[in-house]
Amino acid sequence: MYMDMYILIGYIRKVVKEKGLLRLYHGLPAPLFGSCVENLIMFWLYGMSERKLEQWNVATYGEDKGDLSMWQVGLSGAFSGIGVGLWLTPVELIKCRMQIQNDLNIQSKAGASTSTSQHIYRNTWHCLKHVLTTNPFQLFHGLVPTLYREIPGTAIFFVSYQSSLNWLNSFIVDDGNNDNNNNNKRVKGRELMNSLISGGVAGIAFWSTIYPFDTIKTQQQLHPHLSSQSMFSLMRLRWTTHGLVKGLYPGFGITIPRAILSNSILFFAHRYSKDLLTQIETRHYLIKDNCKKKKKRTPLFFLLFNQQILKSHL
Repeated sequence: MYMDMYILIGYIRKVVKEKGLLRLYHGLPAPLFGSCVENLIMFWLYGMSERKLEQWNVATYGEDKGDLSMWQVGLSGAFSGIGVGLWLTPVELIKCRMQIQNDLNIQSKAGASTSTSQHIYRNTWHCLKHVLTTNPFQLFHGLVPTLYREIPGTAIFFVSYQSSLNWLNSFIVDDGNNDNNNNNKRVKGRELMNSLISGGVAGIAFWSTIYPFDTIKTQQQLHPHLSSQSMFSLMRLRWTTHGLVKGLYPGFGITIPRAILSNSILFFAHRYSKDLLTQIETRHYLIKDNCKKKKKRTPLFFLLFNQQILKSHL
């Protein structure tokens, strides 16, 4: 792990020194778009499943039993993992092909012998177009290991996040301050920080458990002839050939720091934006209700004022 971090830091320093800081963000739009859609699908499906299970709990056990149990949190996470897996399989296939092409280009410039049979793609869209025109079904090479990764992995992801969050929130104590506004702000701030920490815990739990499936998935996408072999036979082959760490956990030391940082920010942003939008929605309906009580149409002033509140928060 420490060797991976040492290599990564050395590579970053070299790139910044030779090509500048902005070079680190080269090719950002494609993965940024893919990540946005991935998280949209994940939280949308999780939230939809969460609401359905809450309704079922209320109908079955009563109004005060609406909260989800941990197995229901895991079930919601597994359901969202199906959608994420279906989206990520073609996205990661294109990403892997572009990465291997870049590696071959680097080797050819260094004078190393490379295979000339490798198709050269001008950009990501050209690579996607080539796959669609030659064999569209190639887009879903590696679907099975991706689903093996995402379904249990996303379940573990949300269970570990919610468990950590519940445990950390249990230490938040109402100080009995008479100023309810300040007290609520303090509690909200603590809950946001707990979301930040719990997101990092969820990232560690996710990648620690499913990393071998991700390794096999990448191998099948880079080498289509491996798709005919079962995932577990490939896993056993890599374990016996390269050992547990090098065979099934290559690059794990780089992945974990990235997972902690990205998932901490992800859950912090999700919790903050959810609270903010809830406040704005509540304020909007309060204004509408006040206008209805006065039996008047909603004044244009209030609508414009509400829009200004939204802009100021965003």
